[in-house]
Amino acid sequence: MPLKEMPSYLVTLNEAFFKDVGAVEMIEVLPYVAGIKPAGTGFGDTQNSLRGAALQGVGLRDGLPDTEQGPNVMPSDPVSFERVEVLIIRAAGSITDENTILILGNQAILGTVETPTDILARSIEADVFPLQAPEKMDVINGAIGEITPFQETFGYYAHGIPPDACALPRGWEKRLEPIKNENTRGVLGLCLSAQDLACAKLAAGRAKDIEFVGEMLTLR
Repeated sequence: MPLKEMPSYLVTLNEAFFKDVGAVEMIEVLPYVAGIKPAGTGFGDTQNSLRGAALQGVGLRDGLPDTEQGPNVMPSDPVSFERVEVLIIRAAGSITDENTILILGNQAILGTVETPTDILARSIEADVFPLQAPEKMDVINGAIGEITPFQETFGYYAHGIPPDACALPRGWEKRLEPIKNENTRGVLGLCLSAQDLACAKLAAGRAKDIEFVGEMLTLR
């Protein structure tokens, strides 16, 4: 069946994602795929299930059948993958296969402040939105969201959220601050401007939001 006719989402874990999560074994990335869980061991290898059913079929590497492994038994292959620095922008771009990620919420301050203070950097949640593929927010939440191996490993997580969930002033799209460098591996992060972030925080009006804006003002 052609991929475009598949009735459900296909999640591809590419080389960039392996690098993002610092995986040195194939099995290390399976927990990042929504619905896949360890299902015990057999013949010395860890086995996995998809929504409760044993995985069946052919494992693919670089799009070709891998005769050394199957989807249910994933041996180690530490030579094939490098350990690299992980950024939310990279991880979100890798898991969604999108090259433009919108950054909302506290982490958007990184677009204008290179070294934020402790208060500005306190949040472990990064609100993100795949700008050209809104339907992939669930992919982000399932793979690198809250209470996932990604959070357990790195101490922070992504939260897929649309921009209309925030109280943003008119014209915010024209004031976005870009982040794109060698660490993002070609993925463009677009952060709310400091002014628009402050407006959204003040509109939310929670104590932590007021504290955040107050700390922003100390940088001026």
